[in-house]
Amino acid sequence: MIDFNLHTKEDAPEGAREILGAIEGKFGFIPNVLRQIAEAPAALAGVAQLLGILESSSLTTTEQQIVLIEVARQNTSEYCVAANSTVAQMQTVPADVVEGVRKGGPLADPKLEALRRFVEEMVRSRGNASEETLRAFLAAGYGKAQVLDVILGIATETMASYTDRVSGVPIDDQFRPNAWTSPEPAAARS
Repeated sequence: MIDFNLHTKEDAPEGAREILGAIEGKFGFIPNVLRQIAEAPAALAGVAQLLGILESSSLTTTEQQIVLIEVARQNTSEYCVAANSTVAQMQTVPADVVEGVRKGGPLADPKLEALRRFVEEMVRSRGNASEETLRAFLAAGYGKAQVLDVILGIATETMASYTDRVSGVPIDDQFRPNAWTSPEPAAARS
């Protein structure tokens, strides 16, 4: 693993400081994964912009969080599953939905389960979801715009999950109540 700095607004490279300040204003603190990504201001700007764009997508808040948590789970990012679970709770995503995604489903709501399964298969297959899974997603009430918005969510969360995978982001105190351990053996995650 690479040992990245946990940048603050004061010591971050130029170009990252203002973004970190905006993140702190939104969440009340700066999550460690974003403090690490601040090493590359362009990457931090990309993550921040993608998150903002995802928030304005055709997916509901609950659907967005399902995408983010499921991508983190598929990428076995223990940090990001905990972080996204906490954010989902802050956004009042139903507890059974958050817990269901953390466990890999199934979700009680068939539409949300179709979304979770579509995301799961998209990540596992590197974008080659089966015709059956795609048709089930569309039959659940989603459309072409949601297919693309799911891909947006996958791209957004992949940046954070991969950062965790290469650096082992230390979990923030705010996320500890939602700590998650991957069911995959550590050797398989390396």
